[in-house]
Amino acid sequence: MANEPDIFEKLDTALRAGNFAALEELISELEIYDEKLVGSTEDDLKTAAHRSARTARLLKASRLGILEAKEILRDIQNPESRFVLYRPNGQKRNVMVGSGGKSIRA
Repeated sequence: MANEPDIFEKLDTALRAGNFAALEELISELEIYDEKLVGSTEDDLKTAAHRSARTARLLKASRLGILEAKEILRDIQNPESRFVLYRPNGQKRNVMVGSGGKSIRA
């Protein structure tokens, strides 16, 4: 199994790119990989566990990012909402969406 392309690297690349079509295509490849793990050595299983844990962390971060984006979108659509943005230098910036259709102001 060591010479096979790393399914988890493919998954991570597709996740980082937001390539949902590629993720869907990788499902069957992941199922085949899963079947090949039966009877694997302990080292192969540890490697698979490490790589899958890394992908799981990326999935969790992706999920949190999507939830945050949804919350920001909801706040922007609410005329009286406030939310926080961070500048590239790390400074916090409170932003208020103006009422009456006014644009965002700091």
